[in-house]
Order: sequence, then C-alpha cells, then structure tokens
Amino acid sequence: MFAFLASVKVFGQQKTKYDTVYYFLDLKHTPFNDRMITVDSEARRKFYTINCPCLKDDAKPRFRCDTTRSISISYDQYKKLNFITLPDLISLAKKYNFKELLNKYVIYFIKDLNGAYTKNEAFLDIPKITTIIDYDTVPTRKKP
Repeated sequence: MFAFLASVKVFGQQKTKYDTVYYFLDLKHTPFNDRMITVDSEARRKFYTINCPCLKDDAKPRFRCDTTRSISISYDQYKKLNFITLPDLISLAKKYNFKELLNKYVIYFIKDLNGAYTKNEAFLDIPKITTIIDYDTVPTRKKP
C-alpha cells in the first residue's frame, strides 16, 4: 500500500513538458509595406497581429509579449535556435485555441536589436471578432 501511495505522489509531482517554439520576428529588414505583422503597444505589452483573416470568423492571429520580461541572448545562443516559419506559426494558431496552445507550447519571439538579440515569451491572444451590422438590411417594425 505504501509503495502505491509513494508512486502516486511521485507521479503527481512530475512537471508538464512543453514544446518550445522560436519565431524570428524580423521587422527591421522587412519593408513596412511588405510586413504581414503589425505591432501595437499598450502599457508594458506589445501585440503582434498577423494580417491574415485565417482563424474562425475571419479573426487574425494576435500574440502578446510583456516587454519588461525580455531576455538578452548571445549571438551563439541565437545561432543554435531552430526557428519556425510564419506559415507554421499561423498553423499553430489555427490548430489550437489560446488555452490549448498555452498548455502545449512555449513560444518565444526573437528580435534583433542592432546585433543584440532578445527573446520574449509570446502568448496567443483571444481573437477579437468584429461584428458588422448593415443597418440598410436590418428589418424594422412597421409603424401602426
């Protein structure tokens, strides 16, 4: 009986393993008009929106990073990383909702700041859905 309880306790203390994904966010070398990613800032967060309406209800994948948690990495560390492509990042956003992705992957955005490399953990945001109401086609009541 003691061996069973000990094995249950050990099993319960095992850490969840996550796959780590790195995406190189190259906004510096991509001309502004050719970028598929737009950046917005709000307080200490940056939001990176992939400009393709490829999620449910034509929502766009949007990732957020806390800018106060940037980690500097060396060039040697940078060269050892295996990066995914933008289509792969989009596929992850399409395949999993934000909670599922959080429970399966740790995503880092890597940026080159004039030769100094930084990494930020990125989280898929809850998609914002825009509802458009065409008031010309909405039925109205007839007045008595």
